[in-house]
Amino acid sequence: MKNIFIISFTALLLLLSCNKNSNKNIELINWETNYNRALEKAAKENKAIMIDFYTDWCTICKIMETNVYLDKNVASNINYNFVPLKINAEYNDENIKFLTNKYNISAFPTTVLINTNGFIIKKILGYIDTNDLLEEITNIEIKRENINREFANNNPSIEKLKIYIDSEYYKEAAEMYDVLIKENKIEKKKTYQHI
Repeated sequence: MKNIFIISFTALLLLLSCNKNSNKNIELINWETNYNRALEKAAKENKAIMIDFYTDWCTICKIMETNVYLDKNVASNINYNFVPLKINAEYNDENIKFLTNKYNISAFPTTVLINTNGFIIKKILGYIDTNDLLEEITNIEIKRENINREFANNNPSIEKLKIYIDSEYYKEAAEMYDVLIKENKIEKKKTYQHI
C-alpha cells in the first residue's frame, strides 16, 4: 500500500511539473520584465510599450492571461505593434513602486500603453476582451502620432488639453486650461449663483 502511495504521489508531481512547464511554453507574447530595457527596445524599434500590471492573487489577471493573451491574433498584434512589458505590482522593489506610483496603479489588471517618453497614450482598467483589445491596438498608433505631433512644440493648445485629460494627467490639464484661458484661446464657463 505504501509503494502505491509513493508511486501515485511521484506520478502526480511529474504530471504537475509537466503541466507547469507546458504553460510556460505556450506563452505567445514576448514579454519584457524590465522597464528601462523595454524603453530602449521601443525607441530602437519605434514602437509604443504595452505594460500589463498584474498580481499573483488577481483572478481577472489570470483570466486575461488565458482568454486574451493566449489568443494568437491578439498575441501577434501585441508583438508586432508594441514592446510588451509585464510587471508584477506586488514585487517589493523600488523600481516597481516607482512605476505603480508614476502610472497611478491601484487596481488589477491595469494595462497602460505608453510612448517611448513614458507618456500615457491609453490606460485600461480591468479586464478587456480580445475584440476590444484589438480595437484599442488599432487606434493606438493614431493616438501616439497625435501626441508626438502636438508635443513637438511648447505651444499651448486645446488638443494638448484634451490629450492631458484623456491620459489622466489632470494637474497638467489644469495648468494648460489656465494658460489657454489667459491667452483667450478658450472661453471660461460662466457660473451663476442663484439667490
